Amino acid sequence: MEKVLLGARLPVNLITELRSFCKPRGILINHFVAKAVIERLKEEKEDEEDTLTIEARKNELSMSEAEWNGYLKGRGISV
Repeated sequence: MEKVLLGARLPVNLITELRSFCKPRGILINHFVAKAVIERLKEEKEDEEDTLTIEARKNELSMSEAEWNGYLKGRGISV
């Protein structure tokens, strides 16, 4: 995989905390940051998908809790 240098400005206290966390654990800062970016992108994409799903379902018909409980009772499921 080809890698590209990314420059970012971070607060000094964050860099200090990052170094203090990574060094004793033998973790490369580059690896830690790359993994954090991957995880954050995944979360953001999931949030976008959830938002799209909510928007798509916003106008769908739904049933009340009482109707749902009645449906379950009719199926022989106690609530």
